[in-house]
Amino acid sequence: MRRLHHTERLLEEREAERDRLASLQEAVARNIGSALITTDASGCVTSANATAEEVAGMPAAELLGKDMGSVFSPLRHTVLGRLQFLQSSSTIQPTEFIHRLGDSQELTLRCSTAPLRDTYGNPIGALYILQDVSALRRLEERLGTDAETGVADESLAPADDDDAAPADGLIGSSPAIRQMRDLIERASRTDATLLIGGESGTGKELVARAVHARSARRDRPFVAVNCGAIPDTLIESELFGHVKGAFTGAVAARAGLFRMADGGTIFLDEIGDLPLALQVKLLRVLQERSFTPIGADANVTVDVRVVAATNRHLDDEVAAGRFRTDLFYRLNVLTIELPPLRLRRQDIPQLTRKLLRQFSDLHGKHVQRLSVAAARRLQEYNYPGNVRELENIIEHAVALSDGETVHEPHLPEYVLKSAPGTAMEVQPLNGKLAPLPPALTPAAPILPSAPAPATPGENLDDNLAAYEKSILQRALTEAGGVKKRAAELLGINYRSFRHRLQKYRLNDSSPE
Repeated sequence: MRRLHHTERLLEEREAERDRLASLQEAVARNIGSALITTDASGCVTSANATAEEVAGMPAAELLGKDMGSVFSPLRHTVLGRLQFLQSSSTIQPTEFIHRLGDSQELTLRCSTAPLRDTYGNPIGALYILQDVSALRRLEERLGTDAETGVADESLAPADDDDAAPADGLIGSSPAIRQMRDLIERASRTDATLLIGGESGTGKELVARAVHARSARRDRPFVAVNCGAIPDTLIESELFGHVKGAFTGAVAARAGLFRMADGGTIFLDEIGDLPLALQVKLLRVLQERSFTPIGADANVTVDVRVVAATNRHLDDEVAAGRFRTDLFYRLNVLTIELPPLRLRRQDIPQLTRKLLRQFSDLHGKHVQRLSVAAARRLQEYNYPGNVRELENIIEHAVALSDGETVHEPHLPEYVLKSAPGTAMEVQPLNGKLAPLPPALTPAAPILPSAPAPATPGENLDDNLAAYEKSILQRALTEAGGVKKRAAELLGINYRSFRHRLQKYRLNDSSPE
């Protein structure tokens, strides 16, 4: 009897301890801030806390009994894989995946998983701990810690106040944009003829307008002319004007665009398309600041600054006989070379935010962000059409989007099918144009002489490694040992630069 009473007391104590543990478990599950989900050995949900309901997008009553893989598809296991996991003895490596709630919300979830066992060590199920790390990943990407992949979250979040378009219209904060602004500032202090080079869609007219807006001519006209869009038979009249009756159809006199720009700036876009016969007349304008309208007897004198632009290599055009040598050198007094968008990928998020606002207003929508997958697609695309092409892509995506977020299916098909690009695969045009004056020349690339051709028996990898190491050493020297500056000189991100220093054991006490 005494032994029975003692056993009952022990049983009551154990039950009380179990109740305390159950109460503690319930309190932890309710307040931990992470989603806690348990499953049985077959992978079906047996319990879920309130946070799990929010993350899964369904109440606990609907979660119970569902297969974990049907709720979170990236966690779907084969029967063999689940058995191997349950027979393991420790928590598996945490994993991250994207979980979509409805059509408009995506979460980045971090999942840790541990096997559950009974008193005798037999596997009875699993515990899943899921944390919503979406905000953390956006913050990391904003700070540039995900620079290796180049996926920036700035295009994922709603636009901030500091994203207001700058006065010059140049969107971005990359080293290339900062250098461009410096060149614009210097070029605006003079009236010298300016030649702007760069691929189509890089913003040559934008730069020309920025130079004019900063110059002493800012209060005078800015006249833009697309030389490639005017028929050869009309372009002389358009530029230099004509008198009444100068030719058939000249029923009235025309002043011409050069006279309209008197005192200000004339922007000659696609100057490489100008006919040879008209290049002679333009040369005279540049030399003497005067010209004769068609059919007139007297010269007209104008005070105009000429800014020309081209997406061609004009020295190649000269060699082919399609462009006059003397005109080329007259135009090539000052030169600004615009980098293609693929060489300044870190500006894509800021450009994207601006374009989302612009086209949302245009189409009466409220699209604010890109999904992570869509942002990655935009970051990896090569942009043969540069900023102009990005504008078309974003307008296409906004037009197809029904919510606040642009997802991959909203992007054009050719973007989704394109191969990922690399930031250094295309050389800028600087090497093809005439050298800039010292005051306007960008920093020279940090490239030592190429190594001598390998001889039979030499190892190609060793030669390439030695060459890369010499480039890194040269960059550090040019940057005075400042690693971040050296990375900028090389046009690579800081993380990649540090990785290469470590690879070749070049780390030292140089300042970060």
